[in-house]
Amino acid sequence: MFIRRTHTFFREIFSQTFNIGRKFHAAWPALKTEIQHGRQSLDILFLVSAHNTMSQKAYCLLSSSYQHRVMVELYSTDKLTERVRALKPHLIICPFLTRPIPSEIYNEFITLIVHPGPVGDRGPHSVDRWVLERPKEWGITILQAVERLDAGPVWAEEKIDTDLHLSLRATKSDAYNLLTSLTMKAMRRLLDQVLSGINPAIEQSGKYV
Repeated sequence: MFIRRTHTFFREIFSQTFNIGRKFHAAWPALKTEIQHGRQSLDILFLVSAHNTMSQKAYCLLSSSYQHRVMVELYSTDKLTERVRALKPHLIICPFLTRPIPSEIYNEFITLIVHPGPVGDRGPHSVDRWVLERPKEWGITILQAVERLDAGPVWAEEKIDTDLHLSLRATKSDAYNLLTSLTMKAMRRLLDQVLSGINPAIEQSGKYV
């Protein structure tokens, strides 16, 4: 286990340093340049189906603790792309979104989806699966929006041991609260990396992108 983690660590440092074989989102070079020139906070757009508990906690975390400018836009098909372009966010984050994102948006802006399941889990009802099936390990994944649902590069993930943290009597609400806490932890690490000029995206195959 130690050797494997050490190998992963040095592979990440090597890849980040030399950018070998990496393919970034088209918006990343401009954002990295701004950060290298001293930008310490970002304009972040939350694109959500509803401003729920997770998105509210994330809003407080990013706007208060990190001093980012956070905007919230409720998903609507009415001129959505035009509304997003008018806001000019550095990042779009979707803490709670049940609708597909237009390709015009995720191709132009780095768009990150919070998925309430571990890497490889896809589609709806993830929290229900965790509560009902109780796999040994669960977690959350923050991944980049691409054409295929929940298949984009992973920007951050957090895992949790089911038996240790999810009681047999846990409700869906209990499970969602646990995943919300994991999401806040993942967002902190993700933004610390981005503001250090590091793109943490990793393909779900395990390759850096």
